[in-house]
Amino acid sequence: MAGSKPLLLVEFTKAKDFAIDKEKTPSVHSSLLRFTAHKLRDANFVVNEIVEEDEILAFTLGLKQEDLEEVAETVELRKELKTDGVMDIFTVQRRLDFRGLDAGQSKDEDEQFFTHSETTYLIGCKLNEVSLDSNDSSSFEALQKFGKDKNTGKLMYRLEECGLVQHMFPLHTKSVSNGILRESLKISPFFNAKKLIRSIRDYYGEEVAFYFAWLDFFTTQLFLLATIAPIIYISRMWHGHTVDTCWLTPFFGVIMFICSVFSTRRWLQQQTRYSYEWGTYHQNTSTHKVQVRREFEGEKKISPVTGEVIKVYPAWKRMLAYLFSAIVTGTLLSFVSYTIILSLNIQGYVHPRHNPLRWISEDSHPFYFPYLASLSEPGAMFDINTYFSLIPVVVHVVVIMILNTFYQYVANWLTNLENHETIANHENSVIIKRFLFEAGDAYFPLLYLAFYEKDMMKLRAELVNLFLVDTFRRILVECILPLAMKYIEGRGNQSALEIKKKQDKTETNQSSMNHIETIIELEKDHYEIFDDYLEMVIQLGYLTLFASAFPLASFIAIGANMIEFRSDIFKLTTICRKPRVLKTDNIGTWNLLISSIIWLSALTNCFLFGYSSKQMMEFFPSFYVVDVEGEQHFASNKGGFVVLLVFLIERILLFVGMAICACIGETPEDVTLKLDKLAFLKEKKINAKDKVL
Repeated sequence: MAGSKPLLLVEFTKAKDFAIDKEKTPSVHSSLLRFTAHKLRDANFVVNEIVEEDEILAFTLGLKQEDLEEVAETVELRKELKTDGVMDIFTVQRRLDFRGLDAGQSKDEDEQFFTHSETTYLIGCKLNEVSLDSNDSSSFEALQKFGKDKNTGKLMYRLEECGLVQHMFPLHTKSVSNGILRESLKISPFFNAKKLIRSIRDYYGEEVAFYFAWLDFFTTQLFLLATIAPIIYISRMWHGHTVDTCWLTPFFGVIMFICSVFSTRRWLQQQTRYSYEWGTYHQNTSTHKVQVRREFEGEKKISPVTGEVIKVYPAWKRMLAYLFSAIVTGTLLSFVSYTIILSLNIQGYVHPRHNPLRWISEDSHPFYFPYLASLSEPGAMFDINTYFSLIPVVVHVVVIMILNTFYQYVANWLTNLENHETIANHENSVIIKRFLFEAGDAYFPLLYLAFYEKDMMKLRAELVNLFLVDTFRRILVECILPLAMKYIEGRGNQSALEIKKKQDKTETNQSSMNHIETIIELEKDHYEIFDDYLEMVIQLGYLTLFASAFPLASFIAIGANMIEFRSDIFKLTTICRKPRVLKTDNIGTWNLLISSIIWLSALTNCFLFGYSSKQMMEFFPSFYVVDVEGEQHFASNKGGFVVLLVFLIERILLFVGMAICACIGETPEDVTLKLDKLAFLKEKKINAKDKVL
């Protein structure tokens, strides 16, 4: 990789769409682009212009090796020392102390020192620091008209404020991205994925690599559970039991909870290990996550700490915005819940005759809709005994997808009203809103069947349907359709390349190909890592919250996740723009959401055991009586004992989980050892200097 090779693309608004004060100003558009190119070249950037039909669409930017090293020192980038793999902050003065830089090596070898992700990160850091000087004549005056903070003298900030810059993102290096794709297809990433994850980190950066590292870890941890699940299933079939009456199934819920807590603690250790190896351990102030949002509004005041002018936003206003967000989200979730209940009626899950002692008449069931329920009767349109019964399930999934897409815009709007100061707080607020909404519509039908209808067989049927349909949906949307689109687009791009070669005889074939590839990059979609995380965390909820209803889900999930791993890499490589490199030391808010689901699973599985199934009756038959309809009820004066026992089991599980957390820390011993060694080396160097003095 050549250090000066353009790796970052800045996309501009077209002249016909650019306006100042609602007036089209092509001349200003042209002068601003020339001014921007001049400023960037003065800052030692290698600038290439992407021109289409005599109009500049974008700049591609690069930096030379010596400039990259200076930026690396400024942002305190950590690199590996030649001393036993210890990570330390890079400095130009000590450059030869770091692995990969040796005296007398060639320039090309020097340029291999920084990975692709580090190079694009450093280019982005320097780009954001290019200043807008006050002596830059008319172009400066034009840019000064824009922006809410007139004291901000950063070039890219002003260009984004005035609408000239649309997007900034890294360029794909096809040889490297295709190599990662081939590597993911050739091997099973869940048996030897560390090398592949390292390649992903070197190319895409830490944020993307952490997603694949977690997906790899999560799937690997399912192997033990996937081994136990078929044994329980075979035993159940052998003895003629159902999931409602099988005495082995509750133990699977217990094993799932304990393994999940144990795996969560081990993931935190693995996460720390990765963050140390990647030089982001305890990453702080220099990352984008703690930067002030450009959209943040507030009253300007003098900081009592720094003495600088800062913006302050009253906490009570944000609390009102939180309340408004909760009301809007709750209202939409209520509508979604109502829609789901209608869907459950169509699927035949809601009918008073299923429990005639509880529902004396049809009118007594508050969520029963006779006409919709009749559609699933024998001989009706969606007869539950035919494959047509799957149609309502598919429609249900599609409707939920549409509602989730709608709420995505609502969540962004609500979060903007909250006016968060930092990027981290803004992103976390969006994540929590969207997760709660999408998890709500994913789990509501299951919670309804489990704890309102109290029907384990219906719960299992709906869980199987939702889990399998959602799994096949992901395979279709993220694998099969992208492959078809790639084939169609590939033919179109090849034709465009041939036309370009015929029209422009003066350019080399390689130059023409690079130009076409850059234009293709501009037409690609943005990569949204939230969607990938959400799908996997929702799946985790299916596996853990309802473990004793569908143990085989963990077995199926392994195969689905192997496909997911490869399809996500395929999507990153061929369908989406290369995402901006974001340095981080963990998976952020997702750690909290994952832990919350796992701890909640202790309660849900205990409730399934004691209230929603006949599983507890297999162990304590004297606590229950069975009526003529085959429905179980608490025996006289035994209801209190059942409640006490269920909560006792839940508390025991929580205690075991807390004991596991107390025994397994977040920082593994090997990382602690390296940190201690780095502290020792620094102290030794200080002592040596003191002796010289």
